[in-house]
Amino acid sequence: MLPDLYGALVCVHMSPCARGTRPVHVRTCPVDERTTEAAVIVSTVSRTFALALRLEEYHGRWITTALELA
Repeated sequence: MLPDLYGALVCVHMSPCARGTRPVHVRTCPVDERTTEAAVIVSTVSRTFALALRLEEYHGRWITTALELA
């Protein structure tokens, strides 16, 4: 994960309802050989969220370079 993105996620508090989160649907779309974008529908006990992320290959590993939660 990019340092700025990781820093933002460290500050997020996981509430008890968020701990039971599960993916409902995942769709991936390869952009090129080293980049993939994904859309994920995530469900908790009380809410459903849309998550969009961009993954890029970096030195043989996938790194999250963009993350949006709605």
